[in-house]
Amino acid sequence: MIRDQEPLLLALAEALSLLEHCTDDEIDPDIAVRGMENISHCLHALDAGDRLELARGLERIAAAASDEPFRTFVRCLPEILGFYGQYVEKAMIFCPRCYEQIEEDTVLCPTCQLDTTRDAKVEMCSAAELVCERRASCVSCGRQIIALAEFCRFCRTRQRGLGPEPGVGLAAPLLQDNRGRDKVGSQMIRNQGALLRALIEPLLLFGLYASDEVDPDVDEVDPAVAARGIERIASRLQALDASDRLELAKGLEIAASHEEFTFVRRVLGL
Repeated sequence: MIRDQEPLLLALAEALSLLEHCTDDEIDPDIAVRGMENISHCLHALDAGDRLELARGLERIAAAASDEPFRTFVRCLPEILGFYGQYVEKAMIFCPRCYEQIEEDTVLCPTCQLDTTRDAKVEMCSAAELVCERRASCVSCGRQIIALAEFCRFCRTRQRGLGPEPGVGLAAPLLQDNRGRDKVGSQMIRNQGALLRALIEPLLLFGLYASDEVDPDVDEVDPAVAARGIERIASRLQALDASDRLELAKGLEIAASHEEFTFVRRVLGL
């Protein structure tokens, strides 16, 4: 399992941004639309929980982006990918103290142990409402949390010094990555195969037109643009450490056919 999935999301965002913003002379519109639809189709294999984590990951990327057009595009990606409408089939319910997502009939929040029968739960009617909620950095772990939260949903640290200490008995288990950083399991997209399959799609598209395997008279995709797409994806994946790069290669081999994996491995230089 790749522990740091953010480079994967960044690579996907770069590919989608290039497909969305290229001119008709650079990429044939039909090819661009088909490429984005293929990526979207792969990501729709994610369940509701993973789609929520994908939206959270994209929001973290947008918050850290210095380029305003890219930041705006990344924030719009859940809608562009067609998640709204399917993204959440019913209203999302959150603990009013730590903003951990809970079920409507939850009695005790598993993160901060708040008795949710005594305090009104927070209801958000759409993923857009969740993504647009103002964020803040946890005073302890630095992860992005809902600004109104009294406790961090990841490390359970009190943000404002209000209320009782959250218990540790029901706390979500922490996963240690090989660099010694704590990473919460709920912050990861569990269906990694769907994520990698979505990444394979633009690699196949850009890799094909950047190679000499396409008739030079075919001008559906400018080879220079295709090469730029490969470069952007590869540069984002360089942020993976050695262990995650090994897991990436293993995951791609599982998610792709033998011919696809051989081609993608050559394109990325794995």
